Amino acid sequence: FTMITCVEDGFIEFAFDITQAFPVEPVDRKIFIELPKGPFDWTDPITGEEQIGLLQQNLYGTPPAPRTFTKGRHAHFLANGMSACSVERNSYVRVDEASNEVRCTAYVDEGWGGASNMDTALWFKAMLEKKYKITWRFKWQNALGFGVESEPGQPLAFTSTKYIRALVDQHLQGESKPTRKTASRDTIMKLAGIKLPELNSAEDLAMRGMQEQA
Repeated sequence: FTMITCVEDGFIEFAFDITQAFPVEPVDRKIFIELPKGPFDWTDPITGEEQIGLLQQNLYGTPPAPRTFTKGRHAHFLANGMSACSVERNSYVRVDEASNEVRCTAYVDEGWGGASNMDTALWFKAMLEKKYKITWRFKWQNALGFGVESEPGQPLAFTSTKYIRALVDQHLQGESKPTRKTASRDTIMKLAGIKLPELNSAEDLAMRGMQEQA
């Protein structure tokens, strides 16, 4: 919706990613984690019990991390003059005394939006950089897994072409050629014919071991 209204009003579009986002926000509760296996001995030398760790930062991979970061980002936006939508709390707007306006929707550590003029867009960028390291572009390219196409005089379009092509490149190597629009029947049949090892067989256990190491 933010993108649609920005296109309708002719706003300057922008998108951003917050880099190494989660550790910026402090953890808001005690979180204990299992220590990684490896060359270190984490057992207590006296009791023999395996020790655990107390999390000191809001790390990637811990379940509360996205929620904790989102709460902190939300507070930063509000503290710097942005107002949150009462229906969608991740959509924001700010209109200054001269009626300059900026709109933004954020999802965890990425966001996109538009501004009524360049000075306002740069104000929003500087507001982000007060707290976060970001990558910034004046062009929508993707949002929530969809490619975004925005051209003057053309309808706003959302596509999944490049993500589908990435899956094809990953699983059907050599099939995403400019002259080929679909995977060949032979390739698909080969994939369907792959047999997994029997459960708990030596091959299955070896495969699991390699997966755990990876």
